[in-house]
Amino acid sequence: MIAANIHQFYEQGLTWIGVTGYAIMRLASCSQWWRVYRQVPGHQKVAWRSMVGLLGLQALWISWLFLPASLQTPALFLFILAELLMPVWARSEQFDNWHPGHIAERYGLLTIIVLGEGVVGVSNTIQYFLTHSASAASSIIFLGSSLVALVFSLWWLYFIVPFDRILNKERRRHDLFLFGYGHFFIFASIAGLGSMLNLVTES
Repeated sequence: MIAANIHQFYEQGLTWIGVTGYAIMRLASCSQWWRVYRQVPGHQKVAWRSMVGLLGLQALWISWLFLPASLQTPALFLFILAELLMPVWARSEQFDNWHPGHIAERYGLLTIIVLGEGVVGVSNTIQYFLTHSASAASSIIFLGSSLVALVFSLWWLYFIVPFDRILNKERRRHDLFLFGYGHFFIFASIAGLGSMLNLVTES
């Protein structure tokens, strides 16, 4: 829903699209946390707090749609802060029941998804030069090969780090949250590369 209406979301300011899309995703997420709460012994506290936190945050975002325009901007930053603090609160009393290999795998898969943006950017750049450039074919091949090598090198640099072993060895509370929230900068950097390539072709 969000992806299909992304232009209306940004160009027309139809913020209800994003809020509704996230509400659908959060309901699905809460259904999975409910299964954990019912069926997985030892994870009830995290599951219950996660459900309460997700539903409470979504209620805040729905209420945000009806706030006066003067209050929406400050409320936006407060709600984003609440989003970042909710997982910390959910795990505050039950911290050690996570699997380092699973966490590393999940973030690795998310990194691959974000790298896909870089692949799209490379593809658009090569296509642009093939159809709009008078450059020699050898130059275009060199450019395309270099861009592909750049994206693959980012993939290699990320996965050469044994995050699963590091997380298994360092199971301190702040290490897990540094790993998770630190990926914001990794995702933003990789996505920025793909966006930059798209901007180059469009300009």
